[in-house]
Amino acid sequence: MIRINLLPFRATRKKENIRRQVFIFVSMFILIALALLYYNLRLSAKIERLESKVDSTKKELAVVQKKAKQVDRIKREIKTLEKKMDIIAKLERNRTVPVEFLIGMSELIVEKKMWLTKMDIGSGTVNLDGLALDNKTVAVFLKRLESAPMFRSVALKKISQSNKKGLALKQFSVTCRRAPMS
Repeated sequence: MIRINLLPFRATRKKENIRRQVFIFVSMFILIALALLYYNLRLSAKIERLESKVDSTKKELAVVQKKAKQVDRIKREIKTLEKKMDIIAKLERNRTVPVEFLIGMSELIVEKKMWLTKMDIGSGTVNLDGLALDNKTVAVFLKRLESAPMFRSVALKKISQSNKKGLALKQFSVTCRRAPMS
């Protein structure tokens, strides 16, 4: 009978198994390291793309903010111009108001019997001071003021006797509210 020694075979097989296991372990380690390296590179590239996108977005934001400031400035200028145009239009509409007011006042005065010495036109009131020959003339003037469409709330503040150059005259003071002019 032939005897075969199987011991070295088993030892060789054991060594081969150990080598295979070490090879598999090292291969797996390298494979995992390569996979992690690939994943890390992908993430780095993605981070770089996102950072460049953020930078470009910040630049665009700065440009847009400059344009927004310009738009706000232009809007303020437009509002200012609109206010100026409104003022000009109002002045244009009211350009003839003083002339019309004086013409209206000249129609209300009793000719050759009274004289206005002072006319103070405020924002909503008119104060008139004057001289008249008699009380009747002052009364006629007050009635004319009350019936005039440009006045409201006519009130005689005072009337007194005054001597001017030897004439006995009535000095009067009247306050009235102005009606809105259209």
